[in-house]
Order: sequence, then structure tokens, then C-alpha cells
Amino acid sequence: MKKRVKMILLATAVLLAAAIAAAALGGSVKVEVYGVEQTTVVYKFKEKGIAVSGGEAKIFAPIGGRIAETYVKEGERVSAGDLIAKIDTEDIEAQLKQLDAKITGIEGQKTSSASALQQQIAQLQAELDAVIQQEKEAYKGPYSAQLEQQQNAVASAESLLHKARSEYDRINSLFADGVVAQKDLDDADFSVKNAEDELERQQKAFALITEQASPVEGTLEFFASRKKLLQNQIDIARHELSGGLGQGKYYNGLIDEARANAENLRDRLSKSAVAAPVGGTVREISVKQGEYAQQSTLIAVILPEETMSIDAYVLARDAIYFNVSDKISIIQERKEEDAVFAGYITAIAPAAVARVSALGLEEQRVKITVVPDAPVPDIKAGYEFDVEFYPLTRENTLAVPASALFTTDDGDAVWVIRNGTAATRTVEKGITAEEMTVIRAGLAEGDKVIRDCRQEGVKEGARVKAVNTRD
Repeated sequence: MKKRVKMILLATAVLLAAAIAAAALGGSVKVEVYGVEQTTVVYKFKEKGIAVSGGEAKIFAPIGGRIAETYVKEGERVSAGDLIAKIDTEDIEAQLKQLDAKITGIEGQKTSSASALQQQIAQLQAELDAVIQQEKEAYKGPYSAQLEQQQNAVASAESLLHKARSEYDRINSLFADGVVAQKDLDDADFSVKNAEDELERQQKAFALITEQASPVEGTLEFFASRKKLLQNQIDIARHELSGGLGQGKYYNGLIDEARANAENLRDRLSKSAVAAPVGGTVREISVKQGEYAQQSTLIAVILPEETMSIDAYVLARDAIYFNVSDKISIIQERKEEDAVFAGYITAIAPAAVARVSALGLEEQRVKITVVPDAPVPDIKAGYEFDVEFYPLTRENTLAVPASALFTTDDGDAVWVIRNGTAATRTVEKGITAEEMTVIRAGLAEGDKVIRDCRQEGVKEGARVKAVNTRD
């Protein structure tokens, strides 16, 4: 029987806990959540292209520099990817070493500055602790035993004075009746005066002890001002140590600038080897070993084995991201299913031209010539294609749905779930592509982000419940 009662009580407790949990969840906003993780974001777009025949692949210098070596001769056959020329990178490598050393030096200065700030904080804290101790000493007051002893002395003197006065009154009465002599009255009066003097002396001694234990005027203001000054100095030093003031930002700015310059130099290094974008016959070599070539100088001309190519015009602002040999996709509309062919860029025009868009707007566009990796069957001059370009790719990066982002006074932000509630997280965003936005800073892998920033009921501190989570 007892066992059955226990089972009933246990079941009741479980049902009660479930009811409480259900009630708590019932007040939560149901949201769709995205789990932040490393991914690849590709920015891509399409432009119309027209097939042309009899084309040639012109190779231009991707960077300026001295021609260190040429590897082919006119009339020689080459395959796609064969080296045509090498641009000297000695100056670039020297600049890169200087920048790397500069970054190391700045980071050392930043670390040294942080160490000095930590020492300064420790010294200021020690001064503050000493001032607090001095303040305690100034307001310590007399010892209780000393005060009690003097209070007892005053009380004893008061008792003696009371007795002396009572004795004087008695002697004075007897003297009036002629019982005692004048001398007895004078002695009683002398005793009263002695008792009064003793009481006054003990009272003065008590007042002196109390006065000596009290701080001088202005002591309170002095210690309060000193403590406030030291605490302000400590707070400022700690704020600067955390990067909140100009010095930390100054060093970070120098480091970021140097790293950006180093990245630019490394990019130029990667472009120093000039390769054939297509297979074919070298019709012309326009540079010689030892000559200096400006960026976009013609290096060589190759007659492709397949001379059919496609010309597309892209906006000048997008053209800056492309290089010869970059991969693209060629799309041909067909009745049953569009055909997609892999290809690459063979030439980029050195200058933009004005072209009118479908909306009647004049735009600055750059002609980019592309060819398929393999021959496309039944392709004729004048055929129209869609050319898909991939100017920017961010690999192994954090990204969130573009719908998760919103703007605050502090900048771009997202809603993250923290302990079952919605919280604003300020972020630094990068490119947006395919409805995904790169997050440069502000999030970590594993964070849970609310997909729809405008979902009704979502606000700071609101309880939320993740449903239909998609990674």
C-alpha cells in the first residue's frame, strides 16, 4: 500500500513539472534559428554574352615590374597553364619583409604599452589602498578602555564633590547652633573647593582625550578627494588597457593597415607568373627579358586552337575583381533544359566603354572575353549566352542569412539566443550573396541566430523557442 502511494506521488510530481515546463514554453516566441558555422559564400552574377569567331587571346601584364624571364617563342605551341613570362618580384618581396617586420614591431609596442599600463594600475591601486588605511587611522578614535577609565575618574570626582558638599552643609548647620568651631567650617569649605577642582581637572582630561582622537577640520574632504582622483586614474588606465581609448585603437589601426598592405603585396606576388589562358600557337611576344612592363602592358598574343569565343560586358566596378584564367560558367538556353559549360576568361579589355543598359541608362562597362573548357557543339557566331561570373569567394568564413541582419545605433546587428532569450549582438558584415551575408566579427561558430529579424514578438530579453531549425 505504501509503495502504491509513493508511485502515485511520484507520478503527480512528474505531471506537475511537465505542466510548469509547458506553461513556461507557452509564453515563448517560436522562432526559426540558424546555427552559425564555417561555410563558403560566393558572390556571382550573370551577363549576356555574344559568340564571336576568329578571336585571339591577348595576355596583359597583371602587375607592373621588370620582365625577369620569357619562356616561349613566337610560333611555339603552348597548352593552357604553360608559363609565358615571369615578372621580377624582388622589390615586392623586400617590401613584404619590411611590412612583416613592421607588424612585429607594432605588436611589440602594443604589448609593451599594455605591460606599462598594468604596472601603472598596480601602483595606483597600492596608493589607493594606502590612502584608505590612512583614513581609517585618522578616524580610529580613542581606545574604549582609555575612555572608560577617564569616565570612571570623572564619576569618582563627582561623587567626592557630592560628599564634600553634604559634609559642608552638616558642619555649617552645627556651626550655626554653636556646636563646632569656625575652624571646622573652614576645613569643610576647603574640602568642597578641593573636590570641585578635582572634578574640573578630570573633566578637562576627558575632553582632551576625545579632542586628540578627532581628525582636524578638512580631513574628510582631503581623503575623499584623494580617493576619487586615484580611482579615476585607475579606471582610465583599465579602459585604455581594454582598447577603449585612442592608444589601443592607434596600434590596432597601424597593424590593420600594415596587414592590408602586406596582403596586397602577396596578391601581386601571386600574379607575377604569367600563364597561357588557353592552348594554341603563340603569335606574338611583345616584351623582352629585362624590360620594364607597366600593368596591363601586352605580354603575348595566342591563337587558340578553338577560335570561337564569347564577349560579355561587365560593370567597371565588378571588372576590377577579375583576372585572366579565372573560371566562369557559360549557360545556353535550350527548350528542354539549359546547357551549362565550364569556361575561363581569356582577355580583359584595358579600358571601359560607355554602353546603354536595357533601362536606357548609360553605364561604364569592360569587355571580357571567355571561352569554354571544351568545344561547345553547334555554337555559331552571334549566338547569345549567359555568362556567370564569380568575382568574390569567401571560403571557411562565418555567414548568416541576410534576413537575420538589422541596423541599430551601434551598427549592424543580429538576434542571438542566449539562455532561452533574444539578445542583440552587434556584428561587422562583409559581402552578401545567395541570401547569405559574411560576418567578419561579432559571432562565433555555434552561435544560434534568429533567421527573421523582423519576426513579431522578438525583442531584447524576450523568451524564445527554436523550431524548425535549419543549419
